[in-house]
Amino acid sequence: MEATTKKKGFFHARLSVKKDGPFRTYINILIGYIDTVVLMNFFFIGTSLGIVTIGPGLAAMYDVYEDIAENRNEHRYRAYFRHFKEEFNLPNVLVGLLSVLVMAGLSYAFYFFFLNVKNYIWFTIPMILSILLILYINRFLAYYFLQNSRLDLSVKSRIHNSFLLSIAYIKNLLLCDLGFAVLFLVPLIFIEYCFPLLIVITFSSTSLSCMMSIYSVVNKYALRDIDYDPAEIKETEPNLRLDLINNKKQETVKK
Repeated sequence: MEATTKKKGFFHARLSVKKDGPFRTYINILIGYIDTVVLMNFFFIGTSLGIVTIGPGLAAMYDVYEDIAENRNEHRYRAYFRHFKEEFNLPNVLVGLLSVLVMAGLSYAFYFFFLNVKNYIWFTIPMILSILLILYINRFLAYYFLQNSRLDLSVKSRIHNSFLLSIAYIKNLLLCDLGFAVLFLVPLIFIEYCFPLLIVITFSSTSLSCMMSIYSVVNKYALRDIDYDPAEIKETEPNLRLDLINNKKQETVKK
């Protein structure tokens, strides 16, 4: 892995607490690959209109970000639709569909209590529970689809790991929760004012923040199947720093 370029812009120099932490990684890829993030958002929205295709769409987004992490040079739109076709299977469809149905039910319950319950305490309790459950589902999806992209595991193992890891590693998911709250819940609540943000960047950027939060956790702590082949496990670390952005610029010049 090449050393990080010494020359740093304003954002790269000041928006990171840890040298190679998930927040720095997230900011770097968001700035350096904003065109890809926007494209992924539109592709995901377009392919998710059928509802049952939401799961494969999420899987395809995670696969594209995994391609970026490993410096694969395939055109992003080609990669997305190729991954979408590959990931269109029953487990991904069911995971995506069930998650959306549960989130929709929790959102309906939230608004029901908001409109019908006048007591502040009785309204606050279900509101907090609904938000916590929605955040947990978001964590579960992040773990499930990142495992789907990085590890050759059975569906049962992926689900088992997702349930356990989304409870055990709270600290690692702070960026995931922050990204989900700022980029999804806020636009959803203030939809009249934030609708352009929701359409342009929300879904793909939220997925990116979740992926960066749990990348190392999945590599180190996801339980493997008993008969797994160690040679098939990718142990590479995400190389999403300034050198990645520079590589992208060099590729653009060559073309």
